[in-house]
Amino acid sequence: MNAILMTLFSLGIAGAGEGRELMLYPIRQNDRWGFIDGVGKVVVPLTFLHVSRFSEGLSLVRVEQDSGDSAEGFIDKRGKFVIGPGPPPNYNLPPML
Repeated sequence: MNAILMTLFSLGIAGAGEGRELMLYPIRQNDRWGFIDGVGKVVVPLTFLHVSRFSEGLSLVRVEQDSGDSAEGFIDKRGKFVIGPGPPPNYNLPPML
């Protein structure tokens, strides 16, 4: 069993990509933000009003809604929303003291 695992690791089959996090860099063009990789390829399209750097695989972004307002949410490194945008449906903020 150990010999099989050693072979897989030496061939680069097991654990390929482990420990190697895709580094993305914010880029702005025409007042819209997105992300590029280390060679300058756009990975996340420039569609956001604001972005933050990725932390633990997520970036806080602000998008413009159809109403003209903006909302925030978290995207993954493919540009897909993981949380949001905006508060959950029917969410009411608790009254402030």
